[in-house]
Amino acid sequence: MTTQVTITNLEAGIPASIGDLVVLSHGQPMTTSRRVAERFGKRHKNVLRDIKGHLSNPSIASFTGLNFELSEYTDPTGRKLTEYLMTKDGFSFLVGGFTGDAALHWRISFIAAFNALLERATTAPLTQTEKYWFNRRPIWRQIRPLTLDGYTYRQIGAQVGRSATSVGNSVRRMVQVGLIDPAQLFRAHYLPATAERLISTKQLCLDWGMPS
Repeated sequence: MTTQVTITNLEAGIPASIGDLVVLSHGQPMTTSRRVAERFGKRHKNVLRDIKGHLSNPSIASFTGLNFELSEYTDPTGRKLTEYLMTKDGFSFLVGGFTGDAALHWRISFIAAFNALLERATTAPLTQTEKYWFNRRPIWRQIRPLTLDGYTYRQIGAQVGRSATSVGNSVRRMVQVGLIDPAQLFRAHYLPATAERLISTKQLCLDWGMPS
């Protein structure tokens, strides 16, 4: 069973899906230094400084080496810049000293997102319909849980090596063959009031579209 987590920025009222907080890397749920900086209201360079400070401490090298991984991203101008991936333990260690109600909220929200992805390891056995389609379209098995966790087509495409359009077509097809309940999909991607309005519009549930 896929856990649905509703996460809301207490200060700005901006919804955050699981995909906005946690990513899958090598099959393991992780977040990034940029996501931490954005959500906790920190400068990314300061978060990087804190992580590098921990990594340079030989007394905790065995811990930091397992829980932080150097990575990079491309900014809007095309530059390759540094960021760090971190596990749930690394995240908890890094933000443990962040104070204030907003920091407490985001710490809880991130942990909920980590736990939601970890829960996939204990999913129920596949139905005959799932076995049939996943054998024919193996990529669907990767795409379905991601879209039901609130990831956008673009985010999913980056993880599975497909374009956003290809992912969208796969999700639409899974709705048509009964692998995805459109109501569950709407609830994963929209605020509650909007989701219920869309769900009540039967034609939208038959011929729907999701943002990329």
